[in-house]
Amino acid sequence: MNKYDDYKTACLQCRVCHDAGLCCTGAYPLFMEQAPINTDILLIGEAPNWNDTFTPSKGYLTVGPSTDPSGSFGWAGISGDITLN
Repeated sequence: MNKYDDYKTACLQCRVCHDAGLCCTGAYPLFMEQAPINTDILLIGEAPNWNDTFTPSKGYLTVGPSTDPSGSFGWAGISGDITLN
């Protein structure tokens, strides 16, 4: 295992937020499929809808210019305000 996989495994096993009542039962963190090239920036987002939050088979957040309103808002912030593409 590499450091990224170790990090993902540890985060998926963490229960701090659940135990503190900060997230819904069944919610889980999502990660990039591949390790990022640059790890200087950590982007944390909240899944805005049921499928993104609770459907493990989906496995990603819907963020893009032509998705639902929360996804297009997130895209505008990422690509416009902090200029990541």
